[in-house]
Amino acid sequence: MEKSVFADCVNTQVALLRAGKPLEAFDQFFAGDGLMFANDVLFATGAAEGRRKQVPFIASAASIDGAITDVKIIDDLQVCVFRNKTSFCTAEGVPHRIDGMCWQQWSDGKIVEERYYDGNRMRLLITQGILGNPDMMIKDYKRDELDEQGALAHA
Repeated sequence: MEKSVFADCVNTQVALLRAGKPLEAFDQFFAGDGLMFANDVLFATGAAEGRRKQVPFIASAASIDGAITDVKIIDDLQVCVFRNKTSFCTAEGVPHRIDGMCWQQWSDGKIVEERYYDGNRMRLLITQGILGNPDMMIKDYKRDELDEQGALAHA
């Protein structure tokens, strides 16, 4: 079976992240009108805002050791999920380690929605099986949308 263009894009993004090039990955693959969430709270609307908010953190790193694991791709839904355990060191020599999970919805080779999780919310999603079944997020959000529409219809 041939790899899809979508899978190739995800794998290229992951390779850039592993190479310590998060801004390059962002610039190449984040949609201009994409949405970013942090633990289900809107973090940025559009690539320009998302990049502006991330640059200070990335710029503080003198070196980045990208550690991306547990990559799962669902071609037909253009959804992927992965763990981010990247380490970086500041110019002052202070080490930091990220412990997060990233869920992405893609369209036409670009990330249109990214949901980043850490802490208790990440651990709950992992316990619920998100790393093996990233499509569970789509089902959850679709159900929430239907619930909201139903509530509005009955109001």
